[in-house]
Amino acid sequence: MTVGALAERLLITPHSATELVDRLQASGMVLRRRDARDRRRLVLSLTTKAEAMLRSLSVVHLREIRATTPALLSVLARLTD
Repeated sequence: MTVGALAERLLITPHSATELVDRLQASGMVLRRRDARDRRRLVLSLTTKAEAMLRSLSVVHLREIRATTPALLSVLARLTD
């Protein structure tokens, strides 16, 4: 992913995305490297530290979704009645 693509995905300006990537890189979450095919282009990649954090967060969020599913289904059932 590039900074521009990240900005588009997050619906923020390229400048804001650059600042975000700077902070992520400083915290050891993201690496910037030159694209092998186009040396003018910088490509972002997650570090193993960032991937581990995302896995951990995914487990927590999945647990929360499973815990709230019955209540959400109940609300949806009442709305559709």
